[in-house]
Amino acid sequence: MANVNYRLYSDSTCDLSKEILDKMDVKLFDLSFEVDGKTYTGDEMPLKDFYDAMRNGAMTKTSQVSPSTYEEEFERCINEGHDILHLAFSSGLSGSYNAACIAKDNLLEKYPKARIIIVDSLCASTGQGLLLIKAEKLKREGMGLNELGDWLEHNKYNLCHVFTVDDLEYLRRGGRVSKTAAVAG
Repeated sequence: MANVNYRLYSDSTCDLSKEILDKMDVKLFDLSFEVDGKTYTGDEMPLKDFYDAMRNGAMTKTSQVSPSTYEEEFERCINEGHDILHLAFSSGLSGSYNAACIAKDNLLEKYPKARIIIVDSLCASTGQGLLLIKAEKLKREGMGLNELGDWLEHNKYNLCHVFTVDDLEYLRRGGRVSKTAAVAG
């Protein structure tokens, strides 16, 4: 039988509802965000309020999960006798994946026999959520740590992502599009 004595983690950027998450055996790391200088995490501000604030000109920004936050939780998990599989927010959109890798490297120095797999989902939002739902289902059905890590690495390329934005201002502010592209768009 495959080793299913591992914990499944992801980032809150998977955008799954509380109702779905309550039925899953997964732990999320909350990315924080600021609105006009005030920091929020998790569901401290409803999404509708966040987007209304943006539309009304509020200054917003997001922050990645820190290496120390990953490290503290992963170390707790290791000390409970579990291996770890973390499905991370896309490295193309955030530094959270790299932060999780730093935590992994630090922990493997301290716990060389620990098994920690970090998968760059290359996704956000629904794509990441769909991968997480399938991963949790496969784990529940008995798929082992390495096999599930390999499955995620292979299947993350089978998603097609489409998204829209009201305007390009926040993509420009975040450095995701140039000023010229934002004006032209």
